Amino acid sequence: MKTSNRPAIKLYRARYATVGLFEATVHEGVEQALHDLRAAGTRLFLCTAKPIVYGARVLARFGLDRHFEAAYGDELDGRYQNKADLIARILDERNLEAGDCGMWGDREHDVLAASRHGIPTIGALWGYGGAGELRAAGAAALCERPSEVPAAFRALPRAARARAS
Repeated sequence: MKTSNRPAIKLYRARYATVGLFEATVHEGVEQALHDLRAAGTRLFLCTAKPIVYGARVLARFGLDRHFEAAYGDELDGRYQNKADLIARILDERNLEAGDCGMWGDREHDVLAASRHGIPTIGALWGYGGAGELRAAGAAALCERPSEVPAAFRALPRAARARAS
């Protein structure tokens, strides 16, 4: 069954599209961390489990879209519900080598999806997942605050190797 045919999903999306996405907030320090990463030459791509029609609206609402080269997410038909498949799409469409990439995420799903491609993940402890969940999934590093993320990316062995080439 396609995701869009489930009654609960339809109800959730109807509310999210008109109310929920406006209830979102940006954690303090996230915009500065994105700015710092870009200033260091990091290419940023959003990879969200949300349908991209909503993910792109949230980015634009907060003016965060200016930090990203592109935004990727699930489609309304559930085509990219599996985040590992979405990462594969990004790698392919952007001609990226997984060994040159890093993921920043707050749930085990982020870590597990990235690890399927050999991409290390920096776990965000201010998000929905906790340290135990992120560690158990294999996060390469954990950050308590967004301000720690740029240094954590620089410390990733694969990212350091990519910068050297």
